[in-house]
Amino acid sequence: MSEDLQFSGPRSVARFYTLARRIPTLIGRTSDGTRIPGGPYTVTQVGAAFVTVLVLWKTTGVWAHLGFMGNLAIAGGALSGVVFLAGRIPTTGRNPATLVVGIVAVLANPKGGTREGNALSVPAPHRLSHHTRWAPPVAAARPPARSTRPAAPVEPPVGASRVALSGVQLLLAGADRKDNHA
Repeated sequence: MSEDLQFSGPRSVARFYTLARRIPTLIGRTSDGTRIPGGPYTVTQVGAAFVTVLVLWKTTGVWAHLGFMGNLAIAGGALSGVVFLAGRIPTTGRNPATLVVGIVAVLANPKGGTREGNALSVPAPHRLSHHTRWAPPVAAARPPARSTRPAAPVEPPVGASRVALSGVQLLLAGADRKDNHA
């Protein structure tokens, strides 16, 4: 039976690759083993919390005018919001530096975009106005009266040979005569 499983030909190796699932590094306990309230947190959330606390500390003179409890509520709300939003960032393995460069490029470029290096500008919206004037109906014009006398025969131009003319040629030859529409 082991002879049936032996292959005599060259071996081929098949490999199947699947998208690796990224599991973020979590911080959920302190060094003494107690759980962090609201945890576990990702490294991104901890970094965002650190930056938020630093910015709030340095700008206290700008926003802290509501007394101790009011200031604490504002700082706690801002910190909680930033940490929550940082936890919603997908862990795709994208380089954070390229993410920052992309955000800066979007914010630095003109609002309408660029074309051939020049900023595009969309004209400001403006109200269109129109005027419609109604004129009273004009009575139908009467066609010119036809004369009862027969039209004069058309003669070929001077110097032309006597050949039979088509209807269009007869009309064109008679167009320069004044008495044909009397």
